[in-house]
Amino acid sequence: MRATNGLASRFAVLSLYLACAGAALWLSIYRPFHNWDVVGYVASAKSFDGSDAAALQAFTYAELRGVLPPDLYEDIARAKNIGTGRGAAYRHAVSSDAAAFAEQLPYYQIRPLYTGLIYLLYRTGVDIEFATHAISGIGVAAGLLLLYLLAGARLSPPFASLLPPFAIALGLFDLARFSTPDGLAFAAVMLLARWLAMARINALLLAIPCVLGIRTDLILFTSPLLLALFVHQPENRRKIALSAAASVAIYFAIVGYYGNPGWSTFFYCTMVQRCTHPLSNPPALTPHDYFDALASGLRALASDADFAIYLLLVLASLYLIRKRGGTDRRHRATPLILLATSATYVVCRFFALPAEWSRAFPSAYVLSAFALLWLLHDRFVRDGDSVGARHG
Repeated sequence: MRATNGLASRFAVLSLYLACAGAALWLSIYRPFHNWDVVGYVASAKSFDGSDAAALQAFTYAELRGVLPPDLYEDIARAKNIGTGRGAAYRHAVSSDAAAFAEQLPYYQIRPLYTGLIYLLYRTGVDIEFATHAISGIGVAAGLLLLYLLAGARLSPPFASLLPPFAIALGLFDLARFSTPDGLAFAAVMLLARWLAMARINALLLAIPCVLGIRTDLILFTSPLLLALFVHQPENRRKIALSAAASVAIYFAIVGYYGNPGWSTFFYCTMVQRCTHPLSNPPALTPHDYFDALASGLRALASDADFAIYLLLVLASLYLIRKRGGTDRRHRATPLILLATSATYVVCRFFALPAEWSRAFPSAYVLSAFALLWLLHDRFVRDGDSVGARHG
C-alpha cells in the first residue's frame, strides 16, 4: 500500500509539472508580450541569409506589420506618429533609418543559438515572429521538465510539488511570453543544475561553454559555477580549467565576430539614453551616469517583493547549512554550490545592469528555492527516517 501511495504521489507531482509546462507553451503561443526586442531578433535570425541592412530592415518590419495588430505594430515602429517617451524617437529612427537599424543588430546577434533556432523554424515554414516567442515557451516547458527530473531525484513529492507554484509566482511564465532568449536560458540553467546534482561532471563541463551561445551574459553564472567546482573537486581541476578557457574563448569569439560594442556602450544606451548609432557614435559612460543608474536600481530593488523572498530563501538556507555543522560536507556541497553560484550571478548581473527586470533572475531564484528544499528535505525527511530506523 505504501508503495502504491508513493507511486500515486510521484504521478501527481509529474502531472503538476506537465500542466505547468503545457501552460507555458499555451501562453507563448496565444498570449505573447510582443516586446520591442522582437525587431532585433527577427532581423538577426534573417541575417543568416544575408547582411544587407536595408533588406533586413524592410523584411523585419514587413513581417511584423503582417502579423501584429495595427496598434502594436505602430507602437514598435512609430512610423506614423513618433509620439513622446524615452524610446519614441529611438523606435522611429530604427524603423526609418537603415544605418541606425544596422547598428542595433550586434546587441542581438550575440545570441546565436537562440537566433539560429528562430532561423531553423523560419526555414521550415514557421512564421518568424511567432518563432521568437514559441522558442521561449518551449524553453520554459523544457526547463520545467528538467526541474522535475532534478527535484524528483532529490526531494520527496511534497517538497518537489512546491517548486512550480513558487517559480510561477516569481515570473517564470513571463519568460515564456517574451521574444527573448530568457526562456531558453532557463532550460540551459536547469540542465546545468541537473548534471551538477547527478555528478555528471564531463557533460556539465562540456555544456558550460555552449550555453553562452544562448546568452553571453550567462558567463556571470557559469564563471562562479566553475570556480566553485574548482574548489570542491580538486580531482577534476584540469578539466574545469579547460572548460573555463573554452568559455572565455567562445565569449570573445561571439562578441568579436558580431562586433558587439561592449558593456559600457550597452549600459549607457540601456540605462542612460537610447542610442541610434552606438557603433559610429559611441557614447562615453561617466561614473556619475553609472552611480545614478545604480542608485535608481537599488531603490527599485528595495521595494521588489520577489527579491525580498529570494533573500529570505538564502538566509534560511545559510541557517540550515550552519545548523548541520561540519557533518555531511560532501553531501551539502551541491546545494551550497547552487546557492553560491545563483547569489553571485544575481549580484553581478544587477551591478552590471542595475535595471529592475523581472526576467533577469527567475532561474537563480528557482535554483535557490530548490537548494533550500533539498536542505529541508535532508533535515526533516532523511533525519526522520534515521530516527525511525534506530527505534525500529
